[in-house]
Amino acid sequence: MKYRKKDIWNMVMRLVAVLLVLILFLAGVGYFLAPKAKDLIHEYQEKKESAAESKKLAEESARAASESEEAVRVAEEASMAEQSRIDASKAAEEASRQAELALHDYNMDTGAYVNGSYMTFGTHHYTCYRSTDTGDKNASEYCKTQGGHLLEIDSEDEKRSVEDFLKYMGYSSSFSNGVTGDGYIICEWDN
Repeated sequence: MKYRKKDIWNMVMRLVAVLLVLILFLAGVGYFLAPKAKDLIHEYQEKKESAAESKKLAEESARAASESEEAVRVAEEASMAEQSRIDASKAAEEASRQAELALHDYNMDTGAYVNGSYMTFGTHHYTCYRSTDTGDKNASEYCKTQGGHLLEIDSEDEKRSVEDFLKYMGYSSSFSNGVTGDGYIICEWDN
């Protein structure tokens, strides 16, 4: 915390005032303090001297604090530069992810081809439907009404292609029994 000289002086004076009130209170209990009054006066004088020294130290600290303001400003600028670097890194990662997704239009490793919201892999065609759009029908019945059937994975390449397609579409790439982790139904048609 940064204190002004006036604030420090006020704190020191309050400390002195509190000490005086305390001394007066204790003096009011005369039978307890009478033998020690001389010691208390001496102690008060020491505290007063200590308060003066504290004031001097506080003033020196205030000077040192004002000198360190520049160091704080430089540290804040370094922190902002680090945040900018982190933001740029995140933007680069996102651009890389988008570029990777763009390459998924045709996956040379698996031979899958994505056209809009449909994917073709070998002789199979796939698309996804939001499960809330299927009404009361279960996933398998819904795919049949669309002229296909619920997803059946026949190979590791097909599974990888479907996962890539789901990522490309922005869905959860995990799926089980033809339904994605975020509730989309994967329908398949065979040629």
